[in-house]
Amino acid sequence: MSIPFLVVTIITIVIGILNCFFGYWWFRVGLVICGLLIGAVVGALIALFFAPQLLFILMLVFAIGLAILFGVLKKVGLFVLCFFTGSGIVAIPVFSTYLMEPLSRAANLALSGASGLFPSLNLTSPLIISILIGLAVAIIAVIFEKPVVIIISAVHGAVLLAGAAAGFFNFTNTTKTIFTIVLALAGILAQCGIFGVFKKKH
Repeated sequence: MSIPFLVVTIITIVIGILNCFFGYWWFRVGLVICGLLIGAVVGALIALFFAPQLLFILMLVFAIGLAILFGVLKKVGLFVLCFFTGSGIVAIPVFSTYLMEPLSRAANLALSGASGLFPSLNLTSPLIISILIGLAVAIIAVIFEKPVVIIISAVHGAVLLAGAAAGFFNFTNTTKTIFTIVLALAGILAQCGIFGVFKKKH
């Protein structure tokens, strides 16, 4: 096993454990990091179209600005993060032409019916489907912040841990899927207990 691969695996395992079992505790840190990354991309795009000579300055300004915004206004950061997460979940199978996936079929069928109300807008296009699902996930996340963050972080952590474990033990796809589900459920239950989801409010 090479040193770079070992380092990446260790980092993946650490982040996976943090996300799976303590995701709600450190998700604000994650929001700040996402703000940095998204801000840098936004700054780069603006510089690309309007001021290429200011590339690094605009990347730095937008990265710091969005990091502060996401850190201070938690729900704004959560909305943006969950929008990209939600739209990405659907965009991956749709843009990869896996249109027979149950979620893609259900979304396509529902939007086909809705297209009759908006004939000038192709609601069944992959981009529109992704945006609508992203908005739905983001709105639900803002309304039900704690349970949504716990579920998303636990699932994400479980995926990372299962991927790392599969690299060591050569899991089959079925074994990897089962391992991911078990870890995700364990992470959700652990976080619900740690962060008092089931505790009664007085």
